[in-house]
Amino acid sequence: MEGLPETQRVCLLQLSLVDRFNGSLVGALLGEDSGAISGDDFLRDLRRCNLFLVPLDDEGIWFRYHHLFRRLLRDRLSRQCSGDQIQAMQARASAWFAGQGLIDEAIDHALQAGNAAGAASLVEDRLYPVLDHEDWRQAELWLGLLPAEVRRRPRLAAAQAWLNWMRYRFAAIAAMIEVAEQGLSSDPATVEGNELTLRAEITVLRAAIAYSRNEAEEVVRLTEAAMPQLGPDTLYAKSQADFFHLVGLHGAGQRAAALEFGYRRLEEAYGQQADSVIVRLLLGLAILHSYRLELAAVQALAHSMQQVAQRRGFVLSLAWSWCFLGWVHYQRNNLEAAHDCFRNLASLAQAAHGRPLVDGYTGLALTTLALGRPEEAQAAIAMLREHLLERGMLAFDTIADSLQQRVVLRVEPAQVLDWVPTDRPSAVVLGSCEEPVLTRVRTLLARSSQEDLKQAADLLAAKGANGSALHSIPLQVEVGALQALVREAQGDHEAALATLEKAVQLAAPSGAIRIFVDCGPATSGLVTKLQPHSAAPGYVQHLVAAFGLPAAAATPRAPGPDATPGPARRPGRVGLLTNREIDVLILLAERLSDKEVAARLVLSLATIRKHTMNIYRKMGVNNRRAAVAQSRHLGLIP
Repeated sequence: MEGLPETQRVCLLQLSLVDRFNGSLVGALLGEDSGAISGDDFLRDLRRCNLFLVPLDDEGIWFRYHHLFRRLLRDRLSRQCSGDQIQAMQARASAWFAGQGLIDEAIDHALQAGNAAGAASLVEDRLYPVLDHEDWRQAELWLGLLPAEVRRRPRLAAAQAWLNWMRYRFAAIAAMIEVAEQGLSSDPATVEGNELTLRAEITVLRAAIAYSRNEAEEVVRLTEAAMPQLGPDTLYAKSQADFFHLVGLHGAGQRAAALEFGYRRLEEAYGQQADSVIVRLLLGLAILHSYRLELAAVQALAHSMQQVAQRRGFVLSLAWSWCFLGWVHYQRNNLEAAHDCFRNLASLAQAAHGRPLVDGYTGLALTTLALGRPEEAQAAIAMLREHLLERGMLAFDTIADSLQQRVVLRVEPAQVLDWVPTDRPSAVVLGSCEEPVLTRVRTLLARSSQEDLKQAADLLAAKGANGSALHSIPLQVEVGALQALVREAQGDHEAALATLEKAVQLAAPSGAIRIFVDCGPATSGLVTKLQPHSAAPGYVQHLVAAFGLPAAAATPRAPGPDATPGPARRPGRVGLLTNREIDVLILLAERLSDKEVAARLVLSLATIRKHTMNIYRKMGVNNRRAAVAQSRHLGLIP
């Protein structure tokens, strides 16, 4: 090293400041003296001298020092140069990396140069492009490199608010709005004349908070105020304003206006080739149609979203599209197709927005449960919990708890009949694919005391009002189906059938199946009794088939008050009980536990539970007491 010319020795020392280097960076670090040396020639000389150079690619472009050699050079550089001189070198390295689009390294060297404001400007200048491209993880990484004090700059605070939107952390959004507004008041120069635009962006963020509270009129008011101030240079905020305005109009009961706005803006965005706006409008329209249970429209919009997302590499929108397609297939009872969609979504979990992440894992858990694979459902719930913990979305953990209870009710219903949803603030806006309150209702139905049924009825009344306020047909249908089960369990057969028919009328145009099947096997008996009387016989016949029941052509109408009772008939598929299932029924009637039944029949506990669940499904009941009573009534057991 001592035998090298002075310029080469200086260059050798300065390169110790960077983790990697190439010929172009050599000249940039030397600054005014760069004309005295060729970077590529210098690197060739280093390789020829075998000075601990490590190639980083096959083309011989990028190199680094051996870490021990680099440490030696850094020590010598710090003894030969002042702190100001080293910071000037770091500044030149930062400028060079920024010019190459290598922003992570540009930020790092700007900070080492003591220029935190310059590092912040590097991030600010590139935030909208990465958000437009839905690369929110990159924006998060850049912000994480900055010191806390510069992250309080108004534009950076607004960006952090958008990152909290990805996690549905609305309290954190509000906190960042406050920081941004304080920055605008105390240091307006940091926004460089873009104060009006930033204030409009903050207004859109306020609309996000109003959306979380279901304050639809406030969402509309805020977005109307913000949209005129947002132009092509703020495309991400503009696309979010369009989205919130669309769903706000729907939430305010202005469905026609919402659809007119959404499809008109979509046509304009296609004309402008504004893909980040297009995908947000497609998302909003898919949400609107999903709340009307219009599965065909949701599917078409999701396919369009997927095409744009795949062409542009929009991973966040791609995850949304798989979520919608998965739920369309699931409601149509196309379980394997639904499973594929939800698995595709799970593969994108790290980049997905928080909402499709939750709904996607919910769909994966329920689909695998419907396919008879409870272990896979448990694994999906465990993964959901991991993602919620990583993102700080703890308010959604009650969804995972609810799904866990759904699995237990399917596999061993007698084990957790005291389950109650965790009482914590909800982060779920505009409904959810999993409603913990309705899982509580399912639990109360499994217990079936009169007090339990009264509590279930009260919970359903409140949730039904919520479904009406949200204009959510899926929620109204699910509530109606469960209300029918409660009324049947209370002995009000006519009210049960009338309630079920109302739910069927709402759901029939969609062809949705799982929304009824997931209410439990007890629903099958009511559906069978409803079939001859329903105004939607074809749809009810599809439901009958989904439950695995025979067609009801031979099902007699309810006898009149003077009719003479005839011999008991076996409803549904009771006649298909196997000999082993009859054996299990007999032992259940003796009030033996599952473990005791398994020992008596010399079978595994898992096999006994599988037989038990088959019995419940075939008999249209959801607990052993009802199964035994039904079996005795039908003469299957003494």
